[in-house]
Amino acid sequence: MSIEILVIPINEQLICYNEYEAINRRNKYAANSKKKDMIQVVCDAVFEHFKGKSVSVKEEFYPLHVHFDWFVSSRRRDTDNIRFSAKFILDGFQVCGLIKNDNLTCINMTSDTYTIDKEHPRVIVTLKPSHLTL
Repeated sequence: MSIEILVIPINEQLICYNEYEAINRRNKYAANSKKKDMIQVVCDAVFEHFKGKSVSVKEEFYPLHVHFDWFVSSRRRDTDNIRFSAKFILDGFQVCGLIKNDNLTCINMTSDTYTIDKEHPRVIVTLKPSHLTL
């Protein structure tokens, strides 16, 4: 199954840069384990959203514009620390086969919005061909 525009909700607040760096300073193996955990959360969200169906972006839709709608629980986090989780999201999309790569050939545009939602922190990721954005 291939779709031109994909919207994937990840119904969890992922780790931010400061939290990840604190783990990394204590133990690099623990940081690697945390990275794998975050990638697994993303893969689980993709499979849950598409009800176990294999979904991938068709070749003709590359390069992509990836938009992140971040819903965070408080204003205490900086936007750049929040956005750090995009690394895990894109890696997870690649691991589960949704995108073929997360390099500049495949993703040439990203954007973000940030909203406070104390009750339901999450991120909603939209993938669409870059030419639809222009």
